[in-house]
Amino acid sequence: MKRIAITLLVTAWVCAAAAAQQPAPATADAASQPANLQRTLKAGDAFPMGAFGKYYGNGERESVFLMNYCGKDPAIKAVVIHFFSAARPACVPGLHALQTLTEKYQSSGLRTLAVSIDPNPREVLPAFLKKEKLRLTVLTDKDRLMFSKLGFADVPQTILISSACKTIYVAENGSGASAALESRLRSLLGVRGDGTAKKSVRYVCPMSDYEGDKPGKCPKCGMTLVRKP
Repeated sequence: MKRIAITLLVTAWVCAAAAAQQPAPATADAASQPANLQRTLKAGDAFPMGAFGKYYGNGERESVFLMNYCGKDPAIKAVVIHFFSAARPACVPGLHALQTLTEKYQSSGLRTLAVSIDPNPREVLPAFLKKEKLRLTVLTDKDRLMFSKLGFADVPQTILISSACKTIYVAENGSGASAALESRLRSLLGVRGDGTAKKSVRYVCPMSDYEGDKPGKCPKCGMTLVRKP
């Protein structure tokens, strides 16, 4: 009897230890989360590489790769990507604002991409673009592959990225004309509010021995540098 009691005690201890090592059952909330859920893009994130289709209006199609806008062309300093749908009236103001930004800052290094997420771009875009008199570079993401990859669920969505493909700003209200977006854009391009380049400040030595972009002492004669008129 004593031996049986000891055996039962050991067996109970082993079972308890095994149960403690079992993973806790998943909660209902955790089980309901899809494994491939994407986090919404935020400022500071690296913008993921991918491709869009280029809209020509005649049925032709080619792929436009975002990597071509990231550091390959020194003339490109910033890119604004605006996702829209021709079926959503709320997207129209942002598209016109995007066109204004393009006209104002393109010569300073801005490139703008209007990306349609309409599933049937060949059918809906021609009349829509003509009606709104839009002269933008229009791309398509009809399967919403990039749109979903960025974690977005609805349009409009506007993103500002640098030439290094770093996300600088994601417009909270989806408006391409938001003051915050344009402020960050000007900073990225190094331009003033009218779209013209900021005049760089220069400092010179009174003895004309040195000129630089920072105040301080002349490295040659030691005199204090003065701001150049």
